[in-house]
Amino acid sequence: MALSKHLTDFITNLYNSYKVTETVNKKDEGKSLELIIQEQRRDYDYLTSIYDRMRATENVLLTASFGIVTYLYYRAPAGSKSSIADRVFFPQEDYGKVIYIIAAGFFVFGIFKLMITVFGYNPWQTAYEREKTFSHNRLETLEYVKNRYDICLESNGKNYAKRKRELIFLFYCMLISAIILVVIKTLN
Repeated sequence: MALSKHLTDFITNLYNSYKVTETVNKKDEGKSLELIIQEQRRDYDYLTSIYDRMRATENVLLTASFGIVTYLYYRAPAGSKSSIADRVFFPQEDYGKVIYIIAAGFFVFGIFKLMITVFGYNPWQTAYEREKTFSHNRLETLEYVKNRYDICLESNGKNYAKRKRELIFLFYCMLISAIILVVIKTLN
């Protein structure tokens, strides 16, 4: 939560610090725009690398969840449990059945929500997308690239913060439910 707030503040400060004043003459404006674009490119690359690491974390969590499902419901090689109904380990007590169903429900919800997040729509923007055609004037081109970086940093920062919150929620949801399911299986 603190990282998301820090990242949002960082992006807001960047956005405000990159505004070009009107008092700069045309020659200096081109040089200042080039410097601003270089800084924005570095910030954009940093945000992209953070986002790539988060996607790798999502894939690791998804793989781990399939490993937990395999551990919980896989048939032992020498075991006699051949059907899925035999492999489901309901506790004998009523409260144990309720806890088992809730934990299994949260775990399945976490897996499906994580799969939707990983394989679903990714609203990531790049600075090189063309929204309009522009003239070949150097200052207009630099201004356009600068504005695209502004839009991308703001939009991608919000998307990253939202996805990070979802990942943290899904991680704890799946972790707690997996611990409960493993304990119930061990006690049976």
